[in-house]
Order: sequence, then structure tokens, then C-alpha cells
Amino acid sequence: MEAEGETRVVSIPLERAIEIGRILENVAGSLHRISSRMISGDADAHTLDKFMRDWLVEPRLLQARGEIWDAIEQVIGEELTDEIAESVAHFPDPPSEDIRILAEQLEKELEEDRKESEEWLKAQGFTRESNPHLFE
Repeated sequence: MEAEGETRVVSIPLERAIEIGRILENVAGSLHRISSRMISGDADAHTLDKFMRDWLVEPRLLQARGEIWDAIEQVIGEELTDEIAESVAHFPDPPSEDIRILAEQLEKELEEDRKESEEWLKAQGFTRESNPHLFE
């Protein structure tokens, strides 16, 4: 479900846009740090749950979402805004096509990074046989 008119502008007061940006930066940046720590074994689901609770992630995201939808509604109306919002998948629904495409892109980038790292290690004289932990 899309709204016509790519040239239309949605306005949010600068102060609120900055605050929404700060919320998104806080949540996205923190989730990235937590997932990195989970990969290395330094964090687990409890860490994620603690962050969600202590930093009031859900209510802050709900408020930011509401402000963006309110601004969109001012441009395209309540009915179309509701239709667009209702068309979005929610967990535990299967991920949408755009998420599947992004996952494929990220996996490709990760594989390219792995290959570059292996090539660099080999250029430095490291081998998989003598230093298997470096190639994991």
C-alpha cells in the first residue's frame, strides 16, 4: 500500500524530528552493540531484555511512531494512513519481501568482508592451518 505523490512533503517540527532521530539512534546503536556482544558471547537475551526495560524502548518507539504517522496523516488523510499502517507485517508474521532482500544484501556484504579479511590475513603470512582461530 503506497500513497501517490512522491513530491508531497511531510513536516515535523525540527525539535521533534531531532528527538525522533535521537530515539532511533539510541535504539539502533544500542541494538547493534548488544548484538555484537551476543555474537562474542558477552551478552544474552537477558541483556537485550534489560536494555528494553531500562531504556523504555517500547514506549519511546511508540511515541516516535505516533508522531510520524500523525505527520503523514496530515498529508494523505487518516484512511490511507491507517491502510498503510495495517499493511505492515508484525512479528511473528514472516518477514516482508523488503526485509528478505535486505537480509540477502547484508549476507552478501558479510561474505565479501570475510573474503577481504582472509585475503589480508594470507597476505600477512597467516594460514588457516597454523592459525585457524583467525579464519573463523
